[in-house]
Amino acid sequence: MTLGQHIQALRKEAGYSQEALGEALGVTRQSISKWESDQAIPEVDKLVTLSRLFQVPVGVLLQVEQPVEPQDAKEHLEEVPQQPKRVTWPMLLVPVWTAALVWLILLLVGLSSRVNSLDESLSEVRMEMAALQAEVNEAKARASAELSAFVVLESVDYPAGEAVFSLTAAPETVREGMKVFFSAASDEFPWEYIQARGQLNASGQYTAKLTCPLANDITFSAIFDSGEAKEVHILTTWSDLLDESCAQVNCQPGLTEDAIQNGVLRWNGPVKITLHPGSADLPEGKVLVETVSLELRVYWNGQSVWGPVAVDLSQVSEEGALQVPVSLELELKEGDTLRLVAYQRDSLGRDWLERTEYVVREEQGELLLTVWDVIFPYRVPLRGDWASLDSDASLWKTN
Repeated sequence: MTLGQHIQALRKEAGYSQEALGEALGVTRQSISKWESDQAIPEVDKLVTLSRLFQVPVGVLLQVEQPVEPQDAKEHLEEVPQQPKRVTWPMLLVPVWTAALVWLILLLVGLSSRVNSLDESLSEVRMEMAALQAEVNEAKARASAELSAFVVLESVDYPAGEAVFSLTAAPETVREGMKVFFSAASDEFPWEYIQARGQLNASGQYTAKLTCPLANDITFSAIFDSGEAKEVHILTTWSDLLDESCAQVNCQPGLTEDAIQNGVLRWNGPVKITLHPGSADLPEGKVLVETVSLELRVYWNGQSVWGPVAVDLSQVSEEGALQVPVSLELELKEGDTLRLVAYQRDSLGRDWLERTEYVVREEQGELLLTVWDVIFPYRVPLRGDWASLDSDASLWKTN
């Protein structure tokens, strides 16, 4: 199990939603999603806070230690021979109680030893992570000493989903015939990287411009090619450029794990929705990005069974909350999937898709409805309608 999968399992076991956990940690829901999908790793202070929230040692959270199961005192007490109660022989019970007292003392000593061992292991993990962070900082310091460089965000075209960056790098020594290339890479790009050759100016600086798709984590690098060797310098990572501009739609379907009774799901109740505006830097300044239209739809094993229902956004409260009634009855079986899809258009003219997915599983003869996945918004704006979405099998395939 990866760290992200472990965090997801502990979150669900503790009863947190991604948004609730993000609020408890002081991070966005997107950060929680990145952790759980192994796209990012929590910082040290967040790991410590997660261990406190989930009530597990950091070593167990990182899966470098096995969880310590508390011994069951009742099982041990059952092993102690029970003497018949006779008020006429009270002295015969003294050895029994003495043995029990000694056992309890030994148990407490053992537990204390294990606690100390866990504390030592936690300290070792913290020291190792601190050492790794020190190495990263040292590497960055060496790179900074050898190279003067900076990256500037020049413009963003949100409807087109593009951003223009200017990059500048000045090596300590400019060698004759040296070639310099700038590159941008992100897991969210539809290709591996974007590259442009740097041009040498009169100040001894190499410059270039890169046009990149909007993404949350874009890493910029400079490659110096002297003909004999190549040196790669990581300049910086630009973060949260896309998420900040997204108007988020948080849907709470109100479905519990035991919502299926006798094989039938009776879904009678509102879907609670909370809208969170984003923000974008436009030529006229920073503006709010809001949801201007919203439709809901429910899919059962890839087939539409409810909706699309247009949400009346005029009913949104000052806190951004509203409710949409839903009434649905389905006969379910193990392995079925149920998806609530929110399809929105924002004030920048972009279409986004958010999805909450449930899977039906059987446990001790009962069917349970379990949250399988939450996807919000798709990183590339959608251009289409429900018909085009229905035809895209990759969005609705059964997991």
